Amino acid sequence: MGSRRTRMEAVFFEYLSQTANDSVPPRFAEATAGQFIPFRVGRPLRRVGVNLEESWTRAVATAGSATAASRSRLIMGRLRSEPLARVSPDGKSLAYVYNDGRGAQRLRVVDTQTFAEQRSHRTTGQVSFDWLGDTLLIAQLDFTNRWTLRSDLWKWMPDGAWKRETTGQRLIERGWVAVSYRPWRSVTGRASRHCGRTRRRRGDQRSRLRMDGGW
Repeated sequence: MGSRRTRMEAVFFEYLSQTANDSVPPRFAEATAGQFIPFRVGRPLRRVGVNLEESWTRAVATAGSATAASRSRLIMGRLRSEPLARVSPDGKSLAYVYNDGRGAQRLRVVDTQTFAEQRSHRTTGQVSFDWLGDTLLIAQLDFTNRWTLRSDLWKWMPDGAWKRETTGQRLIERGWVAVSYRPWRSVTGRASRHCGRTRRRRGDQRSRLRMDGGW
């Protein structure tokens, strides 16, 4: 509710700046800062020449009559976690995390026109992914033994093959990687389009993550 209310207020003040005067938002902020109770809105708006009730009514009427600039379609609802949807570079496929809380979390790929499922694969509880051409690069948590938890990189090929690229690494999020050479040392790097640059500590070996997912 809090984020929704903030968005509504932002749209309202955008409407005021377009229809009344673009100086209304900064003058309202100045008037609000000078009052003892900062949560009141009507009084500082009146001080800058705006009637809250009338302006709000007009803003709601204008928003309700506006023609939608885009259209959307619900693909999957009632998910337990954010789907983190990613559209492939060619715009033909959509990958998203499917987690309804009733079974194992899965990564699904669907057609963007028909939304028919093309393929699906089980993932662990924490996963990040993105497209590299028609292939998905996936980082997810994985136990290397009973006591050690790491985050490794996989490739999900267009034919459905699931290929491990690293073992025992620390790829936490898409684009960031930390490679351990000793228990007390690590090197942190970031994949960039200019080549796999890495930042390293003195005495550590150099490591590169290529944009094709290789080392």
